[in-house]
Amino acid sequence: VMRLMAMELAYADLVAVAFDFRGHGRSGGDINAFADTMQPQYLLQGEDPALAFTFGFLARDIRAVKKYLEHRGDIDTANLGYVGYSMGGGAGFAQLKNDDDFRAMVGVAPAPDFRQADRVHPRNLLIIYARFDEVIHYGSVLRIMQKRTGVAAERIEPYRLYGSFAQGTAARLYIDPYTEHLLAPWDWDFVRETRDWMVNSLLGQEARPGSDAHPLLILMLLLQVVGAMGLFFALLGPLLDRLSIPAAHKVVPPEILDKHALTDIIKSAVIHILVLAFPCMLLALPLLLLPMAFSALEVMLIFGPGCALILHVRRLFNEENLGIRDIYERAFTNTNRANLAAGLGIGALFYLLLHLSPGRVFSLVPGVTRLVWVPFIFAAVAFSLLNIAIFLQGVIQERICRENKSIKQVLKAGLFLYLLLFAAVTFIMIVPCIVTQRYIVLMLFIPAIILLLPVAFVSAYIYSRSGDVVMVALVNAVFMTAFFCTMSPMAWGP
Repeated sequence: VMRLMAMELAYADLVAVAFDFRGHGRSGGDINAFADTMQPQYLLQGEDPALAFTFGFLARDIRAVKKYLEHRGDIDTANLGYVGYSMGGGAGFAQLKNDDDFRAMVGVAPAPDFRQADRVHPRNLLIIYARFDEVIHYGSVLRIMQKRTGVAAERIEPYRLYGSFAQGTAARLYIDPYTEHLLAPWDWDFVRETRDWMVNSLLGQEARPGSDAHPLLILMLLLQVVGAMGLFFALLGPLLDRLSIPAAHKVVPPEILDKHALTDIIKSAVIHILVLAFPCMLLALPLLLLPMAFSALEVMLIFGPGCALILHVRRLFNEENLGIRDIYERAFTNTNRANLAAGLGIGALFYLLLHLSPGRVFSLVPGVTRLVWVPFIFAAVAFSLLNIAIFLQGVIQERICRENKSIKQVLKAGLFLYLLLFAAVTFIMIVPCIVTQRYIVLMLFIPAIILLLPVAFVSAYIYSRSGDVVMVALVNAVFMTAFFCTMSPMAWGP
């Protein structure tokens, strides 16, 4: 996520090195470090959750990059700067507290480890904070500024420059009133402030016009996404015609659907989600034993609603003296090996195209140290998505497209399915935040609502051509598993 910022720094005549911390992106390394360094007393004391972790183990990665620059021979390693986002900010505080080769630090929505700050370190410190940050407490940020400047926290003035660049004592707090944690590295104001701070600290120059290419790069990224999705849908029809076999029957018998109005079905589904989604999430708790805890939490967000919806479908089946076993039997007897292979292949193509477009910026690939655990996450995701597909495609889409299967009606069904998914995800994420008064889960809200848009339309289109809910589930499971395992920050295990 820091690559676009690195491009802007490079344009300002600075050597920028973007790297993946251990256990992230394409880096290997110890993924149990959080378990070894966790200090739960901070959680029990109601402190900032970020303080429950120390980041000294990640400082080793910063030192490794520094050593690489020393071996190059063309870098002044006594005049370094560090830009760290979120967890990377915490690592920066840990390294720079004793390393005077770093003459500047920018913490972008940083893990606010004020224990590592003092009147001298980090040198020339700029803290960038998002007003609606769901992860970082503003009070902890003020405590960093208090220790760094000697000014009481309640008297810290945002945007004011304390100290001087020449003496290495410059410190400033910059706040954007309109953004939040996940979007912080993409905020143009943040990128510009970071560039100007580094130019002033490392080159001794006043802020100067940069490339201003960041908005253009964001636009190009969006165009890549649109192009990738356009290419995917252009290939999807021919692939389905060539590789898949249309289902012989519907997973939900028409006589069951005929007994209920669409509005009544949706109302009953909403009640099931309201009552059962959170209890059903507890069934996925064993996934937390894997060293992929954050990915497990992401899976639980779809596991609970998926189980609630399949129980709703079972209620419909009970009216015909059929049970939950009959639901799955109909789903799996409705598919075949060709469709299973096609589902996995199309899902891989879906993932590959996104990896080659926005994934080039986001490093949309699971860390290599996580690959052994991916099958467990995939199984849970596929099960959850199958339950969801049985309801959304087998019930809702069938009702919407029964009389009219035109592409326009399929698009209408896709939009309707997206709105249902949007409402369910909003409920699942907001309720725990309100109850616990902790809003870290909302960090996933923006990627979730973006992710669900292609998922809804891809699902609607594939089902309209194949009538196979298992195939729909597999296509989405491949992509969403890779997404969950990529978006998971440093994972920890038992």
